[in-house]
Amino acid sequence: MLAEMHAGGLDARQVGVTRKGRVVLRDVSLSLGAGEVVAVIGPNGAGKSTLLQAMAGTLAPSSGSVCLDGVPLGSMDRRILAQRRAVLPQTAELAFGFSVLDVVLLGRAPHGEGAVGSRDLQHVEAALAQTGVAHLAARSYLALSGGERQRVQLARVLAQIWPDQEDDPPRYLLLDEPTNNLDLAHQHALMRTARDFAARGVGVLAILHDPNLAARYADRVAVLKEGALCCDGPPDAVLTEHLMGETFGVESLILRHPDTGRPLVVPV
Repeated sequence: MLAEMHAGGLDARQVGVTRKGRVVLRDVSLSLGAGEVVAVIGPNGAGKSTLLQAMAGTLAPSSGSVCLDGVPLGSMDRRILAQRRAVLPQTAELAFGFSVLDVVLLGRAPHGEGAVGSRDLQHVEAALAQTGVAHLAARSYLALSGGERQRVQLARVLAQIWPDQEDDPPRYLLLDEPTNNLDLAHQHALMRTARDFAARGVGVLAILHDPNLAARYADRVAVLKEGALCCDGPPDAVLTEHLMGETFGVESLILRHPDTGRPLVVPV
């Protein structure tokens, strides 16, 4: 089952990526609309991060195209693109002892001419509060734990695409394994933040390892296997015992979450 493409939004169209003679992605079409959360899951090496990089415009596909509202990413002004989509990579290296506040302020760089304005500070303060790291604002980023750094980087990308006005064009948040280094409480807090931003009209694409996080928070779940998209649809339709066995090699029971009614994957 594959979802239909959006007329607007962020769309990968028959994207193929080949690296050093190895096919990483083959003819993958995936859409992300404003106001929805799409989770991408799949085994290690399935091409999930490569797909996110292509949809972010940081990796040029070998074939096919990625468009934002019908405009190929490769032809967009890079600053305009950065104003409309933000990317949280798996790892974000920083060698300088910037304060947490300065790191999050970096997210506002595409919106100004070098000077920090009052609106920038408003968005940064809101992002720090949203991610629960406002109390760390004066601390050196290098003195933080792995989980704290992940939350600060999330605040940075939230500040980058924080909605200004209701008539702003839709914005998109791309998260590559965002729950790495986070404890259980902060994993759910992050995904609740994703849902909160979707409610504000932001499209969210998240690469996840945990199918239960995908089931609980995503509107759609896309499954990659060996570089191909094998399924894309609502969690109820995608997360089946057959799929878990065929794709992940894990025998599972699919139960119902007692609170949400959504699928609950229980390995046997």
